[in-house]
Amino acid sequence: MIQIKKFLLVLLALALAIPSFAAENLTSGDVEEAAQQAAEYTFFGFVNPNPPMEGLERKRRLSQKDINNKKEGGYFTGLPLVNFDPNTGVGYGARVMYFNNGDRKDPLFEYTPYRHQLFAQFFQTTLGWQYHWVDYDAPYFMGTLFRLRSGVIYDRNVNAQYYSRGNRSLNKLSFNGEEFTTHKEYDKVIREIDNAGNTNAFRNKYDYERPTLYGAIDRDLLGGILRPQLGFQVAHFTIRDYTGKKVLGDKNSVTGKDKGIQQTTLLREECQAGLTQGCKGGWLNTVKVGIALDTRDFEPDPNNGIFWDAVVEVAGRGTGSEYTFVRYTTAPRIYFSPIPKWADLVLAARGILSHTEGDQPFFVQNTISLTSGNQNGLGGLRTLRGYKQDRFVGPTMAVTNFEIRWTFADTHIAGQHFAFILVPFLDLGRPFDKPDQLSLNNWRRAQGAGLRIAWNQATIIMVDYGVSEEDTGLYINFNHIF
Repeated sequence: MIQIKKFLLVLLALALAIPSFAAENLTSGDVEEAAQQAAEYTFFGFVNPNPPMEGLERKRRLSQKDINNKKEGGYFTGLPLVNFDPNTGVGYGARVMYFNNGDRKDPLFEYTPYRHQLFAQFFQTTLGWQYHWVDYDAPYFMGTLFRLRSGVIYDRNVNAQYYSRGNRSLNKLSFNGEEFTTHKEYDKVIREIDNAGNTNAFRNKYDYERPTLYGAIDRDLLGGILRPQLGFQVAHFTIRDYTGKKVLGDKNSVTGKDKGIQQTTLLREECQAGLTQGCKGGWLNTVKVGIALDTRDFEPDPNNGIFWDAVVEVAGRGTGSEYTFVRYTTAPRIYFSPIPKWADLVLAARGILSHTEGDQPFFVQNTISLTSGNQNGLGGLRTLRGYKQDRFVGPTMAVTNFEIRWTFADTHIAGQHFAFILVPFLDLGRPFDKPDQLSLNNWRRAQGAGLRIAWNQATIIMVDYGVSEEDTGLYINFNHIF
């Protein structure tokens, strides 16, 4: 707890120190203007006397700076994807994104992040993870109050992680009665190949393959700040266990072999003991009903406002699923620019609470369902940066994230606008077996800092480095984590 308080104090110091250089010539008028801008961002937004179209009377305009920098018409952005993870190896690929912002004379130009977004991604790693993705998003489709989203994903990971479920996943890394503080120490032991050719190198791994088709439709209500959503997902999981398979470990000094026969994996142990289910995979088709309250000024990179969504996701015989469950999720997010006159500084915070009940396979419990799309947790890029992906998952999961986003520079290069954002962060989270066990005890913490680059505003390139008590992680990807 003391370390958490120290880190929060560091974040606060940064928030206060970053804009100090700009505050030398402040006047009472400056203070009043900043206070007025902050006051505009109330819980339910404000009544717009000149809405861009009927039904958007509470829709907030982009900031004048964002409007000035926003490109007209269609354009492409893209970036090579490069990352490294000890479990999946070196990742490489590319994402190409097409945006169409429409004409500056379009009434919606000053109110939308874009009118159409289409991207295609090719990504794979040297140790066998593939994530290929095509996605389409159209706010105010054809000038209506509806938003359409759809996409298709092919996901195959031969090094997927399994560290048990619920409260059991909070236990220290252990093997044969020995506990380990760091993942590096743990890996050194389990990767050994004995003289008989046996190993436990893949004790926490399994192989899955998942093609997915998804779609959703939203509609604005209450003047543009409330959006109900109806969505679906069709997916098929193929699960392969490594027990009895020949896998790569650390070379045996006597036999010289670097491959051994994997002994019983943790997933196989818990499936046989009835502690988890879903070990044979199968169809997982869901229907999602959600609602979102949204007063953000600019969706990809907000300066002010809130976004709070709640989702109920259902799977069962009626959806063509081999499993029957219901998942409930709520996720408030808040963004606040305390001193817009002096510095482009945003304080951002998010909380997530998710609970799944019913006939839930283990590969469902590592998913958090949001109106903006599903994400994995807890651990990894989008939740606890510095822990292994899916390090802590369970029927009930809670996570909170705090970030300070300081845009310290921006420039135009070859007709493209780039803004550079420094982001210190703190992540906290843990799973529970049941929702009535919710408490503030034994939460796992990770912290770090990142650099974000906003390319023509709507493309956010992120480079984050997180540190936890078990591990570290370097993440290179797109978009803020919330």
